[in-house]
Amino acid sequence: MNAQIFNDAGELPQTDGIYVLQNENGQSLLVGAAENLKGDIKKTLARSARLKSETVRIEFFENFDAPTNDAKDLIILYAQTVRRKKPLYNFSLSEQKLYPHFKITKERFPRLRVTRGITDDEADYFGAFLPETGARFLLGFINQMFRPRGCDIGIDGSFPVPCPEFYRKRCVAPCVENLCDDNEYRELIDLLRRFLSGEKEELTEKFFDKIQSAVDRLDFERAAKWRDFLRTIDEFTNDKDRQYRLNDAVDSFEIEQTAGKFLLRLVTNRKRKTLGRRTFAFEDDFGFSAKDVLAQALWQLYEFYTPKEIVVPFDFPQRKLLEAQLRKRAAHNSFKINVLKKEKRKVTVKRALRLTEFEFEQANLKPEISLENIQNQLQIEFGLAAKPNRIEAFDVAHISGTDFVGAKSVWAAGKFVAEEYEFWFLDERIEPEALAKTVANRFSNEAKLPDLILIDGGKPQLQAAVKSVRQTKNTSEITIVSAVKPPRRHGEIARFLFADGQRKVEFKKHLQAFQILLKLRDEAHDLANYVHRTKRETAHFYEIDKMIPRLSQTERRELLKKFGSLAALKNAS
Repeated sequence: MNAQIFNDAGELPQTDGIYVLQNENGQSLLVGAAENLKGDIKKTLARSARLKSETVRIEFFENFDAPTNDAKDLIILYAQTVRRKKPLYNFSLSEQKLYPHFKITKERFPRLRVTRGITDDEADYFGAFLPETGARFLLGFINQMFRPRGCDIGIDGSFPVPCPEFYRKRCVAPCVENLCDDNEYRELIDLLRRFLSGEKEELTEKFFDKIQSAVDRLDFERAAKWRDFLRTIDEFTNDKDRQYRLNDAVDSFEIEQTAGKFLLRLVTNRKRKTLGRRTFAFEDDFGFSAKDVLAQALWQLYEFYTPKEIVVPFDFPQRKLLEAQLRKRAAHNSFKINVLKKEKRKVTVKRALRLTEFEFEQANLKPEISLENIQNQLQIEFGLAAKPNRIEAFDVAHISGTDFVGAKSVWAAGKFVAEEYEFWFLDERIEPEALAKTVANRFSNEAKLPDLILIDGGKPQLQAAVKSVRQTKNTSEITIVSAVKPPRRHGEIARFLFADGQRKVEFKKHLQAFQILLKLRDEAHDLANYVHRTKRETAHFYEIDKMIPRLSQTERRELLKKFGSLAALKNAS
């Protein structure tokens, strides 16, 4: 961003753009949008003696890019400036939970992510999408059709074989260069960007180019694939029950000042159907009015999408400028920000706003459970010598004592640490032995030893785990318990057993600490089952890799296609 610096308000140009008021230390005080920079800043400083006394410098970002002379989107510029400058007197949406957005990461092999927050990570953002169940359905459709990678590992195309997600047809496997190289993957991501942006004509043109290119190479099978891909996309986007973009929706706002806070409520409707609801809470620390809060929130909220209409309870600073900016990119030329008092709104909107208020109040009635309270509950209930800060849970999955998979889940410092979850393939054929081996594999690395270990199972599993743990140095202080299930209710915990085999603690549903242990047990259980199921479903794909390791993945697929089955290929070899 190209910025101009002014030390005197009298030097300011009479043009539109985004400005930053700064103090003598260079600290950003306030980010604002201006239709007439000179006049609007004078009005802003006149409304706040505090700002007027502290401001010594004004940074100004024009509404066009100097090298290209292209017009900038002032809304995007405003939101980016608030995130980057972190001004003292701006309310930021960075810490708020937004409607679901999609983002494509900026890296050699980009990934697709669903997010409720916008950050300056140079990713491409798209959205918002509602209802939330529809956003999840849209993600599934994208994974099925475009198949972008979703893993967090670093890849460079040098992997010899793909992961199971390729065989599940949920990833094109850019990790294996002869399956999907850099250029192919970039083209795929470009198609995905256009799909998420709603660029229907440009997307169709790209598909036609790919179809024609395949026909020119006499690759009719490839051409048919792109044709079917395009047909599926068209069917999806034209389905009236799958309209997840909000360009035909109406956003209605209500704001309340109470108990040192501003509560900004948002309801999104399409005709008579409510698509989404949100309450944004801002601390009232700077003496701003409700109009200022509403203006700041709206200039950030619509960074990446534009509804059909916005309804607000009163006028606010720079409403007309925001309306003009949104109209430039709106799908409807009639887009407006309408001022409509609460009593004049539609009945469905009134009900949705009341429900939004009720939901927020209910959520805040629940007492917040601090990390210290959770630790105290566990220390008291289990009679621990010290407060536990790290807990690890272990479980195994198998079918009739075969193909064991062990898994570990982690809770530390008040959070579930998914990046530290692990799993192992095991050769053992008895569950207690498999659990013992799982624990032994974990303790082969003595870093970050847990304070408490949770084993899924009864007395035999617990004894096997205890024996395995005690073979490692510096583990005598670790408390080990097992979670015993009630009969025929495998999703619950009846009691906890301790290593001495005598002491028992009944599961108390009202304790938040015990609910965390239940979820931690379920996390290890679900991971073990997922890996075990994936191994069963995809193991046969990897048999040919072992049989013919020197061939590329593409050559193996062609060979399997030629022989028709793995058994026929084995007989031929």
